[in-house]
Amino acid sequence: MVHGCPHRPIPGTSKALCREYSADSHKKEASASTIEICDDDPEIFQVMMEFFYNMELEASTPPFNGQALDKYISDKVVPIILLDALAKKYDARMLQCAAAQAFTKSMTKWPRSITTNNLETLVHSHYPFCTGTMCDMGEAIVTFLLKSPGQFLKSGHGTKILDLVKEYGNFGADLYVLGIRSGKLVTA
Repeated sequence: MVHGCPHRPIPGTSKALCREYSADSHKKEASASTIEICDDDPEIFQVMMEFFYNMELEASTPPFNGQALDKYISDKVVPIILLDALAKKYDARMLQCAAAQAFTKSMTKWPRSITTNNLETLVHSHYPFCTGTMCDMGEAIVTFLLKSPGQFLKSGHGTKILDLVKEYGNFGADLYVLGIRSGKLVTA
């Protein structure tokens, strides 16, 4: 639930968000002191609202052992990726940039080769919501994959990468463009 007037300007959002609440179909919500948000994860929405008020987004540092790394991705990194999707939904460009930066900071000290499970988790968290190529979060994810320890493209992920590229063409496009740019992917 969001308390307060929905017409209050929120930094980093488009005016369309405020116009939506003033339309005739939303008069009940526009005059209410509480707005019910049904289709967004409440915890991610809360993080978004906190960002709008203090303009900060926290980034964590990964632990240095195996199973804790998988939990770190699901508990700390996936919410940042989902925050980016929510920011896109509400046209909050400033939050999209902050989320991509938080992802990059959260993954900077990744201590080991990426696992197939980690790869799938990252791609499945972002690309179902991604409508284009080379968005900030897509670029951050693919850049991380290309720079991750253990030579991501040569470490036995070939079949899984191909499956993910078939499922998410924009992931394939991001991987191709950034792979060529970084010299990690060479075409014949």
